[in-house]
Amino acid sequence: MFSNRFLIGFTAVIAVILGGLLIFLLSQKKTEQKFSAAAPISPAPEPEQPQEDEFPLPEPTFTGAIEEELPDEFVSEVEAKRSLRKSVPVERPEFKVDFDWDEFRFIVTLKGDEASSRQAFQEWKTANYPSISDKEFLFRKSGSTGQTGE
Repeated sequence: MFSNRFLIGFTAVIAVILGGLLIFLLSQKKTEQKFSAAAPISPAPEPEQPQEDEFPLPEPTFTGAIEEELPDEFVSEVEAKRSLRKSVPVERPEFKVDFDWDEFRFIVTLKGDEASSRQAFQEWKTANYPSISDKEFLFRKSGSTGQTGE
C-alpha cells in the first residue's frame, strides 16, 4: 500500500526527530552535571578582629593645630549672636529684629518715629544682648528696603 520511498522518507524524518531529541536531552543532563559537580558555595569566614592591645597607637605629640585662647569678649559676642539668631524674628511695638543670611547681619526695622524707635531698640539691646556690637545691626525704616544707618 505505501511505497518504499515513502517508508524510507518517513523513517528518515522520525530518525532525525529522535536524534535531535536525544542530543537535546543529553546536553541538558551535562549542564545539570556541571552545576551539581561544582563545589558548594559557602560564606567567607569572618576575619579575626585584632585585640586592642595588639596594635597600640602612639600618643600624638603635635597635631598641627595652634591652640589659642579666645578672648572672653569675643566668645560672649559669638554666643549672644547665636542666641539672637535662634530667637528671631523679635517683634516689639517700636521695632522688629530679623536676620539676613545674605548680609550675615541683623536687620532692625524701625516702626513709627525713627528716633524713639531707635532709642527703644538700644534699650532692649543693652538689656538683652549687650555684648553684640552695634555694627552687627542694619537699620531700616518700616516700609522701606534701604538701610537708614548703622
